[in-house]
Formats: sequence, C-alpha cells, structure tokens
Amino acid sequence: MRKSRIKPKSDKQKMRDAEWRACGMFRRKDLMGKYGWCVCEFCRQPEGSHEFWRFDNHHIDGNRRNNVVANSFIVHRKCHSYIHDKNIQVTQEGFEGRNER
Repeated sequence: MRKSRIKPKSDKQKMRDAEWRACGMFRRKDLMGKYGWCVCEFCRQPEGSHEFWRFDNHHIDGNRRNNVVANSFIVHRKCHSYIHDKNIQVTQEGFEGRNER
C-alpha cells in the first residue's frame, strides 16, 4: 500500500485555521445582530440549503495569514468564486451600498 502524498497540517497551520474560523463566527454573529439573520456581504442574500449557497470567509486583503475580523468578509461559496475569478476588491464598508452584481 502506498503512502499518502498529502502532508498533515502542522500545529501552526491548525492554529491559523482555528483563528480564521473564530473570525468568521464573530463576523457572522455581528451580521446577525445588525440584520436579524446572516447574509452574504456580496449579494445580500441569506444562506440557503444548496451546497454553493453556504457561507465562506473571504480574506479582504488576500493575505491568508492575516486572520483578523477586520479582514473577514462573509460570502456565499458561489460569490467567493466570483470574487476570485473576476479579481474584485471588496471592503466591509462597501457592503452597505451594494445592490447587485
């Protein structure tokens, strides 16, 4: 039997992942407090049951090591792909004025 080529995550990476999950949860709770439910900050739609409509946590500055709430942007998985594909720059402040794509 062959060994897996996938390297296990280091303790440092596990710690970064936990920090990023905590940032996402804090941001989701903040959105729920403001709007009564958690919405995508890109398209303003609530979370749905379809796989692509689940929420992801996007790094605003693109730096995957910058795991702070101010760098967190809550988006649907589909919107997350759209942001990366079209190289769109987003901000938390820009969410208020966003109507459609």
